[in-house]
Amino acid sequence: MSSPGYIDGEGKYDTAHVEELTGFSIKLVPGRVASTGTYGSFADVRLVEVYDNLDLEERPVVSSEGCTIIGTYDSDGMASCAMKSARGIHSFYIGSPGSTVGLFRSIFETAAVHMWADRPAVVTRNSNYLSVYTGEKGKLTLHIPDGIEIRTTDGETLRKKPSTLPLNLDGTGIQWFEYTNRRSLWARIRQVFRRR
Repeated sequence: MSSPGYIDGEGKYDTAHVEELTGFSIKLVPGRVASTGTYGSFADVRLVEVYDNLDLEERPVVSSEGCTIIGTYDSDGMASCAMKSARGIHSFYIGSPGSTVGLFRSIFETAAVHMWADRPAVVTRNSNYLSVYTGEKGKLTLHIPDGIEIRTTDGETLRKKPSTLPLNLDGTGIQWFEYTNRRSLWARIRQVFRRR
């Protein structure tokens, strides 16, 4: 396992390169990698699942200087993950390998990124269609941002403004919609008139 920047361009190992590249200072300490969130939306989130029992000779421990510790190693409480914030910009250092969906959802929530679903799901779209898929069947709430119109594939308009849409994915675990981005549509129309 290596940390970002740990190996320089000449193949030399030095944790100082990590700080130069990422702005986070780390040291390498032996120990187990199982890790849990400790701050804000990260609290009690499992940050590692697949490698919980992995015991490493070199495991990154983050310095708390100038940053907020957001996760610690279960075995000894040393810092595994950290965050820096400046002028609304967030930077994250994740020392745990095999990061979980919960970790990334907490990162997106902290950075105020729009999340389409209220629980882990794969939401994909192109210019015409939007699909929602989850491996865990059941109820899911879709959060629809401003300017987005979605319709069932048989043409029923469901939402034209910012809102939530409850879905029941018990049957197949997937649902398809026709998708229109009204903001993009009006932007294209304005662009056509500007060219004339």
